[in-house]
Amino acid sequence: MKLKLIALAALALSGAAQASVNSGWTDFNSSVLFVAFDNTGTSKSSAFVDLGFNLSDFVPGYTTAGGQTIAEGALSRTNVSVVWNFSANTITFNGKTVAAKNDFSAVSSFLGGTQQNEARWGIAAAGIRHQEGEVLIAPDLALTSGTPTQTQLNGQDAGFNSNAAARGSDLVDAAAKLLAPNVGIDNGSYYADNGADAGFVPRMAQFGVNWQANLKWQMGTALDKKTNLWLLDGEGDEWAIGNQADAENKADLLNDKGTFHFDAVNNTLSWTTPTVTAAVPEPETYALALIGLLAVGVARRRAAR
Repeated sequence: MKLKLIALAALALSGAAQASVNSGWTDFNSSVLFVAFDNTGTSKSSAFVDLGFNLSDFVPGYTTAGGQTIAEGALSRTNVSVVWNFSANTITFNGKTVAAKNDFSAVSSFLGGTQQNEARWGIAAAGIRHQEGEVLIAPDLALTSGTPTQTQLNGQDAGFNSNAAARGSDLVDAAAKLLAPNVGIDNGSYYADNGADAGFVPRMAQFGVNWQANLKWQMGTALDKKTNLWLLDGEGDEWAIGNQADAENKADLLNDKGTFHFDAVNNTLSWTTPTVTAAVPEPETYALALIGLLAVGVARRRAAR
């Protein structure tokens, strides 16, 4: 499934059942990867997972500095809960299974072979600038986890963001070569049990853990910890995904923003956005509205006489 950002007006999920990894270079809208790695000591290992969704599913609706409107992705909205159960090989969206034909076994292998206090994990996706004729469809885009400070965000610029999009696209394309389409499997995973493996995340396509120094922060987070998700665009802007100050589920969120949480004990990854319940008018409001309608009706009848 290869949807481009321009085709997102329907705001439908573009992933959850994609038999191959989408490229940031040729599809302009890469698959979203979960990556975990232990890059310390002599026992190095890593794992990555195709999460079944695309960059565009997480993009917040916004207008670029150049005036291009980017459609809102379904997973950037409020009231969203997605859970990837890496042991059961399932994905659920707001409690309903949306893809069950997955092979997430690499995560269990990684957890069994790593020093968990040394391990880190993160989220990565990217899309390279897409232009048709003179029309800009989307700028360079990079999706990454982390909890940057304001100073770190200020240090990002258009050049760093574009370079991050290129490195993220390299990572996804390298992963695609190791996740050849598997009959009957929607979304796969890969485990590298040593630092020399072609699929060892910190060395894949010269990616590194901070996108080859194009991030001013580290994407990696300790196991069992929470992290936020950020979109960087090639025009020099950075956007926190799921940013909502008045959320009702603050206890589930980190920094009042959309939150990823990898629970290594239960081997699950979750994505939670702020919960916001639409206000229900008080009975008095309905009564006042009814009185107003009656008054308008009476006035019209009098005017007609």
